[in-house]
Amino acid sequence: MGRAIPLLAVLVLGCGASERAPVRAPSVSDRLDALARDLFRRLTSGDLEMVNGLRAGEAVVRDLFDPGFSEVVLDQRRMDSDGPARIIRDWRPFVGARYAGFCARRVGAGAADLPGLVDGALAIGELTIAGRDAAGEWAGLVRDLVLTPDGYRLVRWSVESPRREHFDLESWTCDFSRRPDH
Repeated sequence: MGRAIPLLAVLVLGCGASERAPVRAPSVSDRLDALARDLFRRLTSGDLEMVNGLRAGEAVVRDLFDPGFSEVVLDQRRMDSDGPARIIRDWRPFVGARYAGFCARRVGAGAADLPGLVDGALAIGELTIAGRDAAGEWAGLVRDLVLTPDGYRLVRWSVESPRREHFDLESWTCDFSRRPDH
């Protein structure tokens, strides 16, 4: 019996040593940071295919918006058929820049202020993406992202030109944010 206790102790200690710490699920800020990094990579790529890949498909738009509103959104997209080329022109001066953070506002179900978006659909109203290059810091604004089966996508080409004197760089008033360089 005297030997059974040390053997039991070895078994218990051995089992405990193989346990792994629970894996922490990524926070909302972690997930938004990953999204902003992906958007930054695509927008500063100069690649038309990568920019076109940011658009939500027509069937997805029809599923995410009430019928009358989905037609309005799709019509707006058709009127801005030059959107991807415009985005590439606007973001081309920042090819080769380094990602410097994000600022997200109006994030979640019902928070994005997108008229006609179905209840429960997840969206991001505004996502400011900051970058840094040899000339300093700059930022561009992306609006109206919705969660699709392929990840967050644009419902229309609502991407503003990056600017060096961007208001968000000074105010940085966000619901969620990350500035790795600060």
